[in-house]
Formats: sequence, structure tokens, C-alpha cells
Amino acid sequence: MMKPGKAGSSVAPSVVIVILNWNGFEDTVRCLESLRALDYPNFDVLVIDNGSDGDEAGRLTERFGDAVHVIANGYNAGFAGGCNVGRLHSWSLPLKI
Repeated sequence: MMKPGKAGSSVAPSVVIVILNWNGFEDTVRCLESLRALDYPNFDVLVIDNGSDGDEAGRLTERFGDAVHVIANGYNAGFAGGCNVGRLHSWSLPLKI
């Protein structure tokens, strides 16, 4: 649903897409690549690396740069725990209005 913005324009609500990664670098890359096709104008992508072996968080940051926010969790918190890490970090992202 659109809400009124400045000067009567409509602004799409700000959305954070949280993606969990755990030893699935190629799957996560494919997921992130698919998000490039979105035509929604107001979103951020937050990848939580849930304690993967190797440096998958670093590799994702290197590959996607500022297009995504990558958080290296350091341990596998499980699905719900990883999502909660994402939820907490999403609140610290700058609000896009």
C-alpha cells in the first residue's frame, strides 16, 4: 500500500529483505542476482552469514559491494536466530523516505 509522501507524492514503504546464508555461497549469489530484477524502488538487502566455513561473508561483500549489507554472525544461530540477527540489524539501517 502506498502512503502519501512529500508534496502529495506517493512513497513506497521502506523494506528490508533479510537473507540467511550458511555454507551456501552459490545459492546466495543466485538469490542476490535475482533481486536485481525487482522494480520495487525502496528496499535494502541484508545478508546474515550464519557462521559459514571459510570467508563467505567477505566474498559476498567483495562481490556485491554496497548493494547489500553483509553481517558475519560468527556462529550458526539456526534459522530463527539468524532471522532475529537480521531483524535487529535492520533497525540500524538508515530509513529511506
